[in-house]
This record gives sequence, structure tokens and C-alpha cells, in this order.
Amino acid sequence: MFALIGCSMLGGEGVPSKGTIRIAVDLPVSGSDGGGKTALNGVQFAVQRAANGIDGWNLALDVYDDTRQGASNADAGVEDIRTMVSRGDLGMIGPVRPR
Repeated sequence: MFALIGCSMLGGEGVPSKGTIRIAVDLPVSGSDGGGKTALNGVQFAVQRAANGIDGWNLALDVYDDTRQGASNADAGVEDIRTMVSRGDLGMIGPVRPR
């Protein structure tokens, strides 16, 4: 599962954007290990709160689900990280180890 949540932000009225900072989130958001949903909600809330950008930079959130067949999967996490690197994500939140 992959989702993109982008915020079209200018960092202020009439100020052009400097570009986009891509932040990856790799959490178990589906299946029985869907415990990452709460953390994802918090990250999405923070990005939405930054609706005017950060010092002229836009924020884009790339969401990855490291769950396969209903449970967290290390191989899926590795695959997600490779995708993050190829997409140019600047930072990563996660993974979360299920209890």
C-alpha cells in the first residue's frame, strides 16, 4: 500500500515555494498489526498544521504500509526503504515494532 499526501504550500502569501521536502512514513496500518494508524494520524495532523510550509518549503508525505498478509513484515520494510531512497525522501518516520 502506498499513498501520497501532499500539501500545496507557499510558505506565506505571494512567496514562491523553494521546493518540496518529502517525508516517508513506514508503519503497520493494515491487518492485525494496524497499530501504526494512530502514529500516522499524528504525522498527518502535523503536516496539515504546517499548511503554510516551513521556511518556504512544501511538505509531501509518502505513506508506506509494512504489513503483508495481516502482519508486519521485515522484507516489506526493506522494500519500502528502497522505494523511499529511490523517490528521494529526506527523512523517515517508523517503522514501529508491534507489541
